[in-house]
Amino acid sequence: MGAATSIIMPAYNAAPYIGDAVESVRAQTRDDWELIIVDDGSVDGTGDIVRSFSADPRIRLIRQENQGAPAARNAAAAEASTPFLSMLDADDAWAPDYLERVIGALEADEQLAFCCCDAFIFETDRVPGNRCSKNVLMVPPVTLERVAARDFQVYTSVSLRRSWFDRVGGFDAALHNAQDFDLWLRILADGGRARFLDAPLAWYRRTPGSLSSNEIRLHQYTLKVYEKLAAARPELVSLCARMTEKLRYEVALGKAKNALSDGAFDAFHAHARDALALRRNPKLAAAAAVARLSPGLARRVFAMLN
Repeated sequence: MGAATSIIMPAYNAAPYIGDAVESVRAQTRDDWELIIVDDGSVDGTGDIVRSFSADPRIRLIRQENQGAPAARNAAAAEASTPFLSMLDADDAWAPDYLERVIGALEADEQLAFCCCDAFIFETDRVPGNRCSKNVLMVPPVTLERVAARDFQVYTSVSLRRSWFDRVGGFDAALHNAQDFDLWLRILADGGRARFLDAPLAWYRRTPGSLSSNEIRLHQYTLKVYEKLAAARPELVSLCARMTEKLRYEVALGKAKNALSDGAFDAFHAHARDALALRRNPKLAAAAAVARLSPGLARRVFAMLN
């Protein structure tokens, strides 16, 4: 019997944790899978760790020059030949029944394009605790409008039909962040249906160097996603404009905080002015006023922004 799903794992300098991710795949209650890992130009021994699992014929390693996560995922998908694709980042992990539950849901309903789930958040030890759904909205139904409005957040570890991945053209390699958000929106916009399983079937690792920790960069790429969505779906222009304004405020506020922390007062005032033009923020306005009168107090005022 062939594999049911190809697990797509991009890896860049993931040596400290990729072994944990691979072991979580090998511990699945379903064994009809293949794991395709793309070493995206790592220089820390990531490939050596993956090769230590070479005795398992279901695990394949592809190495390429650094091109970013979306290109790495597309490269892995191009090597896959299964009806389903499952996304797992190299710093995350799955519960043993992830594939059984998620692929099972897709097999049971041919109308589903993708299936997502809840996840536990962790840093080092995988101990059940805080769930993604405690921090972001994960209440069904999963619709284009709700996902676009952030009324439902799709956690990154998702399984989907290969036919839908090919239908929308895979990941946008120009998006070095928010590429998964973009993919789910394009599938939903094209009529794909999705299901959410209200169970923590995965583990989402928060690390200081993770993409999500750089919020300014994340917001900037998410702005591009909304530009694409507004162009493709004119009926969502108003929603996209509202979300875009919110993101532009967050970008300006983040840049103002960074500039103030660095003592770059001219840049701080410029970014603060941009943020205040988009949204009222008494703390930011007060910080800008104090910093203008007495730059020496700026670092104390910085605390007001947090």
